[in-house]
Amino acid sequence: MGIAGAANLVCLVNLPRGREHPYAPLGLLCLAGALKGTAFPSLVLDFELLYRTGKLSSSDPNLPETVARMAADTGARFFGVTTDCSSYPVTIRFCQLLKERNPRAVVILGGPHASFIGPETIAAFPEAVDFVVRGEGEETLPELLAALAAGSDPGAVRGIAYRADGRVVATPPRPPVRDLDALPRPDFTGYPVAELLALFAPLGQHPFLPVESGRGCPKACSFCAATRLWGRHRARAPRTVFDEMAALNREHGVSAFEVIQDNIASDPGFLPAFCDLLTDAGSPFRWSCSISTDFLDDAIAERMRRAGCTGVFVGIESGSPEMQRLIGKQLDLGHAERAVRACLERGMTVGTGFILGFPEETTRDLDLTLSLATRLRRAGAEIRLSQLSIFPGTPIYRRHLGEVVLEERYSCTSVPLLSFAGQRELVARHPELFSSYFTLPNRHWPQVDLGWMILFFDIAWMYFPQPLGNVLEAAGPLGDGPLDVFLAWDRWRASTRPDAPFTPDFVFYSFNDFLDHFAAELGRRRAERPGDLDSPAAPA
Repeated sequence: MGIAGAANLVCLVNLPRGREHPYAPLGLLCLAGALKGTAFPSLVLDFELLYRTGKLSSSDPNLPETVARMAADTGARFFGVTTDCSSYPVTIRFCQLLKERNPRAVVILGGPHASFIGPETIAAFPEAVDFVVRGEGEETLPELLAALAAGSDPGAVRGIAYRADGRVVATPPRPPVRDLDALPRPDFTGYPVAELLALFAPLGQHPFLPVESGRGCPKACSFCAATRLWGRHRARAPRTVFDEMAALNREHGVSAFEVIQDNIASDPGFLPAFCDLLTDAGSPFRWSCSISTDFLDDAIAERMRRAGCTGVFVGIESGSPEMQRLIGKQLDLGHAERAVRACLERGMTVGTGFILGFPEETTRDLDLTLSLATRLRRAGAEIRLSQLSIFPGTPIYRRHLGEVVLEERYSCTSVPLLSFAGQRELVARHPELFSSYFTLPNRHWPQVDLGWMILFFDIAWMYFPQPLGNVLEAAGPLGDGPLDVFLAWDRWRASTRPDAPFTPDFVFYSFNDFLDHFAAELGRRRAERPGDLDSPAAPA
């Protein structure tokens, strides 16, 4: 990934984020495309890829310093660092170390997280960050770089935050790009695509690359900042997306793609036209996408399957109708369940996302969510439980930031890869910047440990779906739901293994012992209940 130094070289940095699958940093590649042909040659330095390929080691005690040295050694003048909630503390530390090595470096942050707390970040860390690009960067970054190279006032550049005369300045927002098709293609030149694609085979996965279909979402959920960042929705032309897939196929031999947008059906005309285009071409590519279930039914699922769609991700978030209303998701849960089954029946993989820990959530809401997730898991869907993260730019952030607490177990969206000395102290000093590392206590169920509950169901659904189903069927006639089963496990854990480590291995290897205990408990409770419960046998 090296390149000879140049007066205006821009090093675009992707720090490790610990994502589940290998990925190409599409945002940085889009910026590289925007800089191509300008006076600012760019280099994408993907530390996530270096980490995954073994060129960086997590056992290196000086890993943050190593990463900063490698970036400084590129000889770049400008550094554009993309960041999100999970990597924000590491990003700040990286920028500090980079500036220590090269005080003349110009450090520019971008990405969703930085976009909402740009002025606050610059105020808190003046020694580390010079500029923040807020929102889309394809127009803003080249304009900012041109102003800096010419020595002119950056205050004329819309959509940035920076320091001037000892104060923090935020320029007016830049309007969203109206015509996404007019943007340059992501530039993979110099990016080691072959190294990335080689990572998929050992994982048993088909290699794929990302292709963007649009930006924005028609919803405005209280926990999500996508609409506030991107706008309601803008779609690319189906032909433009298809042509980009075909070009990547020719250039890199890849025939599978992740179609990137919060909801591929945000524009009602895009998905049908895109599917027809692919089908008419003989469905040459495999692809996956994210879609809201209220845009999905049997006919759309069949159309997608015929067009080569092999998987979808749907964010359901809650199985409670009341919570659907309160968080602004507004899904018809019966329709959502039918939509998931429609995709499963057509051989697609379906990932479903659920969020636990909303401030208004009651134990009944929790039970409804776990019950729906259990039914979908038994039908064949993949389940992803997440603890609520408080993201800047969201209504929940504005309403509840003052209530968050920092626990030893970080939220599931913020597990640090590049931990460093003093990281916890850094996070604790700035909840407004690192809010996703904090948790929001829920007054309705203080007895529920969300971390243990998510770990319990993750392991149970993955490795013991049938025994868990039997447990729930046996417990149902006694009035117990999934939450009660977890609480029984948690009591058993606290009484028999009070010092148990918070690890997947503990849950896995203790599960059968718990089943024996729970079967005996169910038998005792049946004997105490008058009348015939007409219930299934207790789990073996």
